[in-house]
Amino acid sequence: TLVVKLTNAANEYVIADGIRIERLGGLVAEVTVLDGSTNIADGTGSINFGTTAPGSPLQRTFTVKNDGGAAMTLQPVTAPAGFSMVTNISANTVVAPGGQVTFVVRLDAAANGAFSGTLSFVNTDSDENPFDFTLSGTVAAAPSVVIMDNGDASFSAPGYMTITGEGFQNDIAYAAAGSGSSIATWTFNGLMPGVYRVSAAWSTHSNRATNSPFTVYDGVTNRGTVRLNQELAPNDRVDAGTNWEDLGSSFSITGTTLVVKLTNAANEYVIADGIRIER
Repeated sequence: TLVVKLTNAANEYVIADGIRIERLGGLVAEVTVLDGSTNIADGTGSINFGTTAPGSPLQRTFTVKNDGGAAMTLQPVTAPAGFSMVTNISANTVVAPGGQVTFVVRLDAAANGAFSGTLSFVNTDSDENPFDFTLSGTVAAAPSVVIMDNGDASFSAPGYMTITGEGFQNDIAYAAAGSGSSIATWTFNGLMPGVYRVSAAWSTHSNRATNSPFTVYDGVTNRGTVRLNQELAPNDRVDAGTNWEDLGSSFSITGTTLVVKLTNAANEYVIADGIRIER
C-alpha cells in the first residue's frame, strides 16, 4: 500500500487532482549473520573458536536473518578444512522478510593443529553474495603432567605467609594451626577430562602439621580430602628435582578445571608448596 495525502495547511486553495505512481524497482533481500548477538561483516568478519584438546570439539551456532523486504533464498554452508557442519542450511531454503535460520559449525579436534579458512554460503542478497567470513581455532593436546608452585599466578593463599630458602622452587607458603579460615588454592585450568593423580611437595620440620587437609575439586565439586603428615618427607615419586607425596590417583575430573585447597584446620603449621597433577 502506498498512500498520498494532501491537506489544506497552506496559504491559499489546495488542488487535489490526479496522482501518478511508477514502480522503479522491487523490494530486496538483505542478509545479516550473527554470532550470538554480534554482527559478522561479510568478507572481513573473523570468528576464533579458541583452543581445545584432541577429542574435545568446540562448536558455535550462527544465525542468518533476512532484514530486507523480499524473500531470501539460501544455499548450504561450506566450512573450511578443520571444521565441519553439525547442522546445515538446506538447499534452496527460503527466508521470509524478518525471518531467520541457524546453522552450527564444529572445530573438529581429532589431531593437533592451527586451523583457519573461509566459511561461505550463497544467497540472494544483491551485494553480499556469497556471504563469507573467516573461521579459526587451535587444537593442542593438554600436557599429561602439570606442576604448580606456590609462587605461580594460579595460586592464591590469603592468610598465609611466604618464606624463601626452602621447598620446591626455593619458597613455601605457611599458615599456623587454626579454624580453617586460611585457605591455599591451586587452580589448574584448561585440562582434559579424565582420572588424575594429585601429589604435593613441602619442606619438613618438627613443627609441621601431621594432619594437613588437602581437598581436591572437580571444578566446584568436592572429590575428597586427604590428610598428610608434613613432618615426614614426601617419598612417592620424584619429578622436577623434587620429591612428591600422592594425595591419590583416582580423582575423576569431568570438566576442565581441577582445584586443590589446603586449609589451616590442622594441629600445627600447614605448608603450601608445589602441587603436581598427572592425567
